[in-house]
Amino acid sequence: FIGGLPDSFNSSSGALTLFFIHLPGYMGCIRDVTFGSPSPLYLTSAVDHLNVDFELPCDLERVEGVSFKGMGYAAFAGPHGNNTLQSVAFFVVAHERDGILFYTESRHAGMVDYFYVALFHGNMIVQTRIGGEVYKLVTSAANLHNGLLHSAAWTLSMDKIQLIVDGAPRSTVRANSIAPFHLTDTIYVGGIPQDVLNSSAVSLIPDMPVTTGFIGCLQEVVLNYDQMVDFADSQVELVNVDLQGCAKAPVAPRVTPSPTV
Repeated sequence: FIGGLPDSFNSSSGALTLFFIHLPGYMGCIRDVTFGSPSPLYLTSAVDHLNVDFELPCDLERVEGVSFKGMGYAAFAGPHGNNTLQSVAFFVVAHERDGILFYTESRHAGMVDYFYVALFHGNMIVQTRIGGEVYKLVTSAANLHNGLLHSAAWTLSMDKIQLIVDGAPRSTVRANSIAPFHLTDTIYVGGIPQDVLNSSAVSLIPDMPVTTGFIGCLQEVVLNYDQMVDFADSQVELVNVDLQGCAKAPVAPRVTPSPTV
């Protein structure tokens, strides 16, 4: 056993068992384990393990951020002082090609609307229903699960919805008049709880491509241009989310915006 003992551990010496029961598992990093030979043991997720991270090398620098491990989410109320959604921006490092990034529902003037953002096959998808009108934006060949730190944002205005990745508009929907998206319900980041997946608003999403939680890191999540989300706030519900930071990742190159967009 390395790093701790299972609950079922039973030593041949009863006294030794009583001693071990009171010792907690190790917290920290172990590298280059050798046993009976000068070559380090090759420890991977294939070995029997519990609460061990094989994906984050010990010598990687950690930075501020929120780590999502799938099958979880962060949930909180909308921004104070503004009851409409105007923009969302963040930095993202994705470890899997699929995963929900953002979801919220709106119930206003008798309408049930939604705002859904996910990674699907490494591309970012924005699907929203505003005032009964459905809009969809998709990046193409974005490869956002390549382990690099990407910047992402989507903005809503009276005549367009725009998805921006790594400094350049990647998808834009224009209309003569787009109704405001009123924030009336909980905002979910990194995933959606099962009871919400079964809600009436989710059922309205056409061909919802992803229902699984996001696996990776989010940094500096900002709503409506200037309201940073404080995930450590006691009012934020966290499920399978780590606030201890993320491994530092190389920054993706910025894309030169096209003058025709």
